[in-house]
Amino acid sequence: MLLQDGPMRLSELRRALIHVSNSALIRQLQELEQDNIVDRTVYPEVPPHVDYRLTDTGTDLMDVIVSMRDFGEAHNAVLQKEMINKNS
Repeated sequence: MLLQDGPMRLSELRRALIHVSNSALIRQLQELEQDNIVDRTVYPEVPPHVDYRLTDTGTDLMDVIVSMRDFGEAHNAVLQKEMINKNS
């Protein structure tokens, strides 16, 4: 959801995802780029400046993710009760 509001630098993503290792973050960004969900732009500056942003596909996918989150939040109590009953 971080990229939903616009491009972010890798350092901004690192600060926002404090419980994610640097290598895991980079690996995930590479996979998202390969899947055409995230676009990586390198600016020819010194030091290098790299931005990550959602592609059109990524933006469309965010609509689905937000809908799933909203469903989960709306039905959280019922879902938790069903999980407890299932595991009992």
